[in-house]
Amino acid sequence: MVVVKPTFIKYIRSQDIFNYLNDVDTHNQKRISDIEKVRAKRDEIYKKGYTFKSSADLEDLIEYNKVKRMTKVSYVRANTSKEIKVMSNGKTAFNYLNDSIELDSLYLLDEPENCLSPQLQLKLVDLILEAVRYYSCQFIIATHSPLILSLHNALIYDLDSSPVITKNFEELTNVKIYYEFFMKHKDKFK
Repeated sequence: MVVVKPTFIKYIRSQDIFNYLNDVDTHNQKRISDIEKVRAKRDEIYKKGYTFKSSADLEDLIEYNKVKRMTKVSYVRANTSKEIKVMSNGKTAFNYLNDSIELDSLYLLDEPENCLSPQLQLKLVDLILEAVRYYSCQFIIATHSPLILSLHNALIYDLDSSPVITKNFEELTNVKIYYEFFMKHKDKFK
């Protein structure tokens, strides 16, 4: 077995993902406020017109010409930040994780399943497998998700055991709880 030193190490906590979701929301809320200010500024410049008095007025002339040449929509777009596309928290969180993957890197993921639906957790499993296979990435993951714990060939340390030991995912207490729950309700799945 060849051990390759990663070129990049990134620790991604569930809190980092929540902070990113909050930052996206804050950015888009600020953008809405900025749009109103830019519209008002444009309308004021347009109504006021322009009178050249001295070379000190050059910036005002440039801005007035921009207003006259552009539609209101194009002026607002040119003078405000771009909207960050908003999807569900889960999809946005998944995209954050997906966009974080770089070649030859080590990732420490702390409960990446937070915000992710079961479908997105399975997509994350696929993403991890692809990153390991094609990008030479390594992952250390703290998780309670049976879907993530089921990663093929994963070495799982049961931190609830004393001493800490490795286990197969089906031997873990939280996975057994899911299993027992679904077995108890299996008649509802027919």
